[in-house]
Amino acid sequence: MIAGLLLSASPAWAAPCADPVTEADVRGFARRSSESIEMDDIAGHRRAWSDMLVSVPCLVDQLPREPWAELLVNEAIVREATAVRGWHSLLTVATRIAPDLDDIPGFLLEAWVPVSDPDPGTVDVPADAALFIDGILQPRVQDLRGEHIVQVWRDGRWRSAMVVNDGPPPAWLAPREAPPVAGAPDAVPVAPAAPRRPARAAGSIEIALGVALLQEGVPSGLAGLATHGVQPIARQGGVFWDAALPVSVVTRPGIGFTDSTAPWAYAGPALTLDGAHVGLGVGGFRLLRLNGDNDLDAIATQVHLTLGARNTHFDFEAGGGAGPAAAHLQTRAGWRPHRGPAGARFGLDGHLGAAWPGGAPADGQTATVLQLTMLARFGLAWGRAPRGRTL
Repeated sequence: MIAGLLLSASPAWAAPCADPVTEADVRGFARRSSESIEMDDIAGHRRAWSDMLVSVPCLVDQLPREPWAELLVNEAIVREATAVRGWHSLLTVATRIAPDLDDIPGFLLEAWVPVSDPDPGTVDVPADAALFIDGILQPRVQDLRGEHIVQVWRDGRWRSAMVVNDGPPPAWLAPREAPPVAGAPDAVPVAPAAPRRPARAAGSIEIALGVALLQEGVPSGLAGLATHGVQPIARQGGVFWDAALPVSVVTRPGIGFTDSTAPWAYAGPALTLDGAHVGLGVGGFRLLRLNGDNDLDAIATQVHLTLGARNTHFDFEAGGGAGPAAAHLQTRAGWRPHRGPAGARFGLDGHLGAAWPGGAPADGQTATVLQLTMLARFGLAWGRAPRGRTL
């Protein structure tokens, strides 16, 4: 079916090109396709895929492998989801040309049956030409299986075509008696591995409502703002942050506070992966303090370790730390009802803080002040999650 569609479109590909298609255009097609996949917009992906196929004969650059692999993965997702045959070969090509591509959904990999490599071929490419298959230089002409983009550099220009179960047009590589033509692009038979996709930034800023349970069971209603997130800076390195400013708004009659805010803030470097992060930083928190608790430190400074993970709709994070006068444990979970680069988020936070005065009481036992803070959060979240089937 897919082969028939491709072959039926071939006359349009042979039409003169009104505008050249560059590497940047191919990356644009891949970006449009991925955004559509993340929004569960099959029609949007289909438009990007079709625009890419129609544009192949107009390529004036060598095909960039990673965007092409991304498009192949997206098309494989759609074909698998719509029960259309032929997606196994697409995923095989994608993993072959971009072996470090790490944005392939697990459900697709579990069902995938790799297609065997094509025969290496016995006919050498003429010395005055260069043959590229899916962006990789080839020393010999191959009989291909499945869908591929073939390109030939000859006579100082590119010839490109989408082929199905076939090789490049024979006329493109017909032998000549003339000497080789200079100007072929620099390339090596074994192309370098595709760069690993950088992790994606993610975060939120939200209204927080909840309750704090103080020592001896004294409750206090809370309202405030909260934010958390991770920002990649290098390929697998970045920073994380986590902060909240809850303010006591309701408490039991007759209870007074020395401090009526219970903020916490932590930040530091993080190992960032696409969909997960591990961070080690510093920060601190302050407990709600009843009148008379003035011997507690205003801010309990300590080290903070955090581990977080997220997928299309859900995120989870756990952390904790300690310092000379305090310790804490924290957990957080959230839900985003819609896919996309930004949208609403609903979440729950739990923060258990423990602090103790610098001096011990006369009986030799250290007094400990505990506070359990529980917050419901709702607001704006941003960041593209790793692709995967909707949960």
